[in-house]
Amino acid sequence: MIPAKNGNPIAIVPFPTQRSCSDIANDISDVRDELARRFQGYGESAQPLPLFGKFSRAGHVQQITNKQTNLRNLLNEFNISGCGGTPGVPGDAWHFATRQAPAITPSRPWVKYATIGAGVIIVGGTAILAPELLPLEFALVP
Repeated sequence: MIPAKNGNPIAIVPFPTQRSCSDIANDISDVRDELARRFQGYGESAQPLPLFGKFSRAGHVQQITNKQTNLRNLLNEFNISGCGGTPGVPGDAWHFATRQAPAITPSRPWVKYATIGAGVIIVGGTAILAPELLPLEFALVP
């Protein structure tokens, strides 16, 4: 402790230990990979999600923007720490850190085809009459 001018002691607080360049590069690579998965996953939902609320499309977009902020902070830490020549940082990390987040849009249909009613199937957005799916009393005569 170092005494202050007025006699009150001042605590000496050590600076946080600087992380190694390879640790920062690994974190950058991990966050970049996660962002790539999130961008791809937003367009390919395994199930339809609501636009807003818990487990929603808006929540996914918020997660993307949070990860982008984290990635930008890591990239800045990497640069400020003088790690410029360290291998392991993906060349497109800044692209993912600054890429525009997706618009909040409804989920695409996650089923390639679905039965809509008796004898009607939707395939790729086109309604197809499927007589074999009609009940017997409604069967079409060829």
